Amino acid sequence: MLNLLSTASGIKAPVVDCAPGGDIKKKLRWHTAQEDPHAVLMLISPAHADEMLRRNVGDDYRNRPNSQLIVDRYAKEMAEGRWALTGETIIFSTEGDLLNGQHRLMACIKAGVSFPTFVAFGVPRDGFKFMDTGRTRSAGDVFAIEGIKNWYSMAAATKWVMRIRDNNGSKFSATDAPTNDDLLHYYQQNDGLQDSAWVGQKIGTEGESLIAPALMTALHYLFAQKSRSDADDFMRKVITGVGIASARDPEHVIRKWLLKDNSEVGGRTADTYRAAYVTLAWNARRTNRAVGSLRWRTAQNPNLPYPTIR
Repeated sequence: MLNLLSTASGIKAPVVDCAPGGDIKKKLRWHTAQEDPHAVLMLISPAHADEMLRRNVGDDYRNRPNSQLIVDRYAKEMAEGRWALTGETIIFSTEGDLLNGQHRLMACIKAGVSFPTFVAFGVPRDGFKFMDTGRTRSAGDVFAIEGIKNWYSMAAATKWVMRIRDNNGSKFSATDAPTNDDLLHYYQQNDGLQDSAWVGQKIGTEGESLIAPALMTALHYLFAQKSRSDADDFMRKVITGVGIASARDPEHVIRKWLLKDNSEVGGRTADTYRAAYVTLAWNARRTNRAVGSLRWRTAQNPNLPYPTIR
């Protein structure tokens, strides 16, 4: 007899797998044969995952196409021990078809490690069209859940810090893009990023939409590693234009360039370039050097690395 728990919805869910024997094929057949919908907690091995995936396609059923990018990302997290029990289920229909969970199962095989998960059985096949239709949880959502102030801007700024430090200022490729968990861990390892939040807020209230607030927050944080007072002074001048002494001051040159770039017909310069130009202006300020213009990755030097922050 099943050790059943009644839920508010009337679905009965045994906490422990009560199927007889240890053979995964027999377990799946036994659970499919049960009259009531139910869910059990299982430790899925690569061998179990392989057997479950055999139910991904049938004579009258086919799951949605899988995404190799998602499989690779999940496998990386599993292999690194960062995969946790979330409550999301592997789902089988009343006929025994795999309705949900193929990416996790494929990732389990690729990573070669087991993972714990709830497995639901007896779900009507028509329920498939209602699965995974909600909004994907963003990094900002994860930061908010962790109680981090300014969660949305901090998540975006953290990603910019990672891009500038670790990826030459460029976008991450689809396979290397940081997960929400990666961003949270990176934020927690970089004490002081919250102290740069005022920069993004100041752009929002006084900065004439000069540049993406999260990008400028990230740059201030990185500049402040060299000199907090210099970074504060530089950002205030660039954002407000107040206190600039000369047309050849780096703050004036970058501010003027950003304003002009924002007004260009056909779209402004990519943020990667904008970040590089702000960094060039900062480097000029650090050496008290007057500038007439800022250039990076011109036609003559298209592959210049991101400027080193001085």
